[in-house]
Amino acid sequence: MRLLMACLLVLVTTTFSRAADTELEKLLPEDTDFVVIVDSNKLLNSAALKTHMPDLVGRYGYEGLLAATADSPGSQKALKAKSVEIKKLLSDRAEIQKLMGTLGEMVTRVTLAGSVGGGGEPGLIIVEGKWEKDYVEGFLTMMVLFAPEDASVTLKNGRKTFQINSGPGQQMYIAVPSSGLLLMAMQESELTAALDRATGKSKPAARPGIRTMVREIDPENAITILADIGEQGIKVTGGAKVKTDVQFKLVIDAGNADMAMLLEDASGELIDQMRDSLADQAGNMPALKVLLDATKRLKKSRKGQLLTFELTLTEKEVDTMVKSALKPDID
Repeated sequence: MRLLMACLLVLVTTTFSRAADTELEKLLPEDTDFVVIVDSNKLLNSAALKTHMPDLVGRYGYEGLLAATADSPGSQKALKAKSVEIKKLLSDRAEIQKLMGTLGEMVTRVTLAGSVGGGGEPGLIIVEGKWEKDYVEGFLTMMVLFAPEDASVTLKNGRKTFQINSGPGQQMYIAVPSSGLLLMAMQESELTAALDRATGKSKPAARPGIRTMVREIDPENAITILADIGEQGIKVTGGAKVKTDVQFKLVIDAGNADMAMLLEDASGELIDQMRDSLADQAGNMPALKVLLDATKRLKKSRKGQLLTFELTLTEKEVDTMVKSALKPDID
């Protein structure tokens, strides 16, 4: 897993040329039911994250680095040896804001595509940004040479596919079909199929419904959630707009009014369970108390076959949550 993180890190710490535009919808796997799109540029440059992320990084960044390198004694030793310098850097607001801006420019969008039948796991991860293909492939090749126990590379039909050990018994397959586009999959066959679509060797495979939804996403969303459950005729659109406040909206097209009523009842139970869970944890995590109180304003409405959920976390609530999270843990 540490090598996979290193692959992503190189994309956010080096200046590359502008990436070519990618037709996202043509890359989706054949069995795609749901898509989650994170506009990292919009998210990291939002007022809320610019204000609060440096404080959170200063408070939890070093602990996060230790957790991310838990399986690497050498990395842990190096981090601890340089702990003073690293903590100082992570506490520098200007440096963290600069890094966030760089990250938002280098990795502009991350998309996860999966299927309900696949257990909800993403079958394909699509990373878009601004980098040169040869640079990233060269970096990955060097990683293979220096860590052959954790990574390997195959060259077939002019394509390089990198295999990374992402966990016990787990493999991640990575390829860079063009500048500004990186593909990752847990199955090599899924990656090969995506590469065929990316290079025009095969036609788009996903159902027209989900592809249309991807083309018509709300450009103001920092996070977009889409689903098209074909067999059940249920479609989901929505996401989050992140500015000084955070606005959530989710619309479910149930296909008919009766199904909408059933989903409304089921959603009520899920919301109650969520609130109970937040209430149980709020004692040790005061930030969750703010979120729990905010859910009382959750708007739920049903019109015909459409079911809509809306919730806004105000700037004041976001500020209170962050300040609560920055306080020492309560045992």
